[in-house]
Amino acid sequence: VGTDILLRNGLFYWWVLLGLAVVYAVAYRYLWRPYEHRLGRYTVTNVTQETPSVRTFELSPNHRKIKYAPGQFAFLRIHSDALADEEHSFTISSSPKDELLSFSIKESGDYTSQLGQVTKGDTFQVEGPYGVFSNQGMKGPFLFIAGGIGITPIRSMLRTMALSKNAEKATLLYANRNQEEITFYDELENLQKEHDWFKLVHVLFEDEKDGFYHGYI
Repeated sequence: VGTDILLRNGLFYWWVLLGLAVVYAVAYRYLWRPYEHRLGRYTVTNVTQETPSVRTFELSPNHRKIKYAPGQFAFLRIHSDALADEEHSFTISSSPKDELLSFSIKESGDYTSQLGQVTKGDTFQVEGPYGVFSNQGMKGPFLFIAGGIGITPIRSMLRTMALSKNAEKATLLYANRNQEEITFYDELENLQKEHDWFKLVHVLFEDEKDGFYHGYI
């Protein structure tokens, strides 16, 4: 023990501060965070195949539904015999006005390629929400630009706008390789038919088809 500690000078109190920070971090990691995860447990009620590589998982809360803004994301830990017990972040694709919480996930790696084995009754632990990518509280008109699975936060915003009484005008430019890979194709088309405030523009950079722009945004 050096004289800096024995004399109770500034360095002594710095070490005390660091010690308290370590205690707080350990308590948060092993006590508070698991407690929060327990309250954030959801059960899979439905799995929808949106495209050959994208699935939407609809989740029902076991305790309470998190409050989130359209466009935010959360950390997920999926409890299933078929998957490793890992934590990954995904955007929330449902609207805060929806009854269920939804995540639409594309197969794009070792972990996500196994999600086809997740079935009804499996459980998700959800921590969140996080992120500031949201149009909540903003005035329109809005121009949304998305490519592929990047549509998920925008889908959340559009669903929220569709369920609101006074929706602002919005245009979506949505790029994909081909029509088969367009996530939420029918939903977006119906949204445009049912609401005059919404305009949808599809851009395909492989296929050349009537009714679609060809190339890149």
